[in-house]
Amino acid sequence: MIPVVGFYTENTPYEQEAYAMRESAYNVGLLDVNLFRVQSKGSWVSNCQQKVEILLDACDMLKEPFLYVDADARFFQPPHLMKGAWLKCYDLALHYFKSVELLSGTIWVNPTEHTKHLLKSWQS
Repeated sequence: MIPVVGFYTENTPYEQEAYAMRESAYNVGLLDVNLFRVQSKGSWVSNCQQKVEILLDACDMLKEPFLYVDADARFFQPPHLMKGAWLKCYDLALHYFKSVELLSGTIWVNPTEHTKHLLKSWQS
């Protein structure tokens, strides 16, 4: 099964959100959930900017494709797109809302060199 990755800021409401996300993942059979705990950087925006570091850390730690979801996400069924070997053909997959706004709450990540290069560019 494909690993799921998320993160939360310690001692904030997102900590409980992350645990609830993990529970919802377990309830639909996604049993490999990796939650990263981070320290607050002082603001919601600064805390969210840690996402790219989490993605890079998860690439190095897992060394296999994974699905990143924000802490406030919930699973109601296993994601259909997580089935099949074809997923390894892609480096990253994200969703554009109305073909305009990039949404980063759910990201398919294949830890290829191209992916890591892109994430390091985002980090800069």
